[in-house]
Amino acid sequence: MTEHASLVHLSKARQELALMMDVDTVKDLRDKAEALRVYRKQAGEGLEAQNECAEIKIRAERRAGELLAEREMAKGAREPATNRGMTRSDDVTASPRTLEEMEISRNQSSDWQAIATIPEESFEATIARTREERKELTSAQMLRKARRKPPPLKPEPDMGDRGFCSAQQTNVVNDVIANLRNISTIIREKAKRWIAPNRAMVEEALADAILAMKETRP
Repeated sequence: MTEHASLVHLSKARQELALMMDVDTVKDLRDKAEALRVYRKQAGEGLEAQNECAEIKIRAERRAGELLAEREMAKGAREPATNRGMTRSDDVTASPRTLEEMEISRNQSSDWQAIATIPEESFEATIARTREERKELTSAQMLRKARRKPPPLKPEPDMGDRGFCSAQQTNVVNDVIANLRNISTIIREKAKRWIAPNRAMVEEALADAILAMKETRP
């Protein structure tokens, strides 16, 4: 593909990414965007030109993270079927390609799935702000944002039965809140694409979490 053709393709990438359902296709677009970004940098083109490619690269990584997370969810949904007496020969669904076959490292998979958990509003605001401030747009920047922990809750002295007092218990609360927020983000961004059996499993898990909360009431 010529540089001109690449630019034409990348200009439509944002719309195309939303429709892509194949990890290989998304990764191919990501790799092309990164190659063009490096080319522009070596050619001495300005930061704006480089950020155009970096934005497509990051958007592709986010989309790949969404698809990889869905693969893992689907894999988990298939496991109970074998426990109910089904054999591998009963499962007509072809096994998905491995990360190695897709030339994706475990670290990349983890990083891209982390970027996919950033709420859309926050993700878009970060890209817009970075480009407006004429700063370099990077995947590392998004990854730091995705893995930034919420500020810890400060334990109050002499709370008695009104809440947690010890630092250890406060850390537990912080972990629970962070995990619930991540779960909420994943559900909002992916629920439209879930099939009924997967949705039922998630609802069952959520109901179990609510029951656990009720059981811990004084």
